[in-house]
Order: sequence, then structure tokens, then C-alpha cells
Amino acid sequence: MKRFFASLFLVFPMLSIAAPTYGNLPVTQLNKVIDGDTIKVTIDSVHPLLGDRINIRVKDIDTPETRKWKYGYKCQQELELGLEAKRVAEELADILIYLIRLADKLDVDLDQAVADKIVKNGVKYPTPKKHP
Repeated sequence: MKRFFASLFLVFPMLSIAAPTYGNLPVTQLNKVIDGDTIKVTIDSVHPLLGDRINIRVKDIDTPETRKWKYGYKCQQELELGLEAKRVAEELADILIYLIRLADKLDVDLDQAVADKIVKNGVKYPTPKKHP
């Protein structure tokens, strides 16, 4: 399970290399996928009042809401879109778990494989230069 979280969080820092860091709190357990931009987690290194089953939202991502809170879904269509986003997130988690288990069984270092592939893709598909 530790490899799962290690591999899961390996990709996210690479996507935001220039972004500021706000510290390092390892997630102990993923408790629930709430919707497309919110998860409920447990962080053992933080006092239970703050780290037990807390919601974490992905910054600058806005997906349809699945609960009618103060800023919840606005209509039935948004609720349905939110539930579909949740189903997709759960499917992607299943795929990732399978991938990590397969890589472990085949003794593939996913961290290195991802790093190598990012470099290879960068050479194959360079970022176009912006013209002023």
C-alpha cells in the first residue's frame, strides 16, 4: 500500500514543478473519493482533530458537486455529472492499483519508468515556443 501512495504522489509534483510548496504531509489512508476534486483522507502525523478523515480539495480544479452544501450543486444535471466524475475517479483508482501491483510483480521501478517517459516525451513532443 505504501508503494501505491508513493507512486500516486510521484506524478503530481512533476505536473507542478514551478508551483510553490506548502510542506510535506504523507497521507496515511485514502478514506473516500467524494467527487472529482475532493477526497477524504487520514494523516497520522497530524493530531486527530486535524488529520483524521479530512477533506482535501484539488486547487484550481472545479468539477461538478455531488452534495448540496452552501456552494453545492445547482441542478440535477450538475449532480449527475458529479456522480459520473466520482465513478470515473474510482475506476482510475482501480486501474492505478492494478498497474502498481503489476509493476511490483514484474519488478518494474515505476518512479524511474515515469521519469524516463517524461524525458522521452519531452524530446519527441517539445513545447512550442511562444512568439511575442
